[in-house]
Amino acid sequence: AINKNSANQVFYINKDHKLVITCYEYEVAPGYMGTVEFIIPTKVISNELVGHDYIK
Repeated sequence: AINKNSANQVFYINKDHKLVITCYEYEVAPGYMGTVEFIIPTKVISNELVGHDYIK
């Protein structure tokens, strides 16, 4: 499950400069769906960002 306190949470910044959180098979959906990715809208996390150099 997605846990804001997890040091092992996998994420990356995509080519559109958006934060993407990745969940492994079986973590949040049936295994046949494979790896599940959630694109987080910047406006949702804007107050948490130190700057806007990477996430826009």
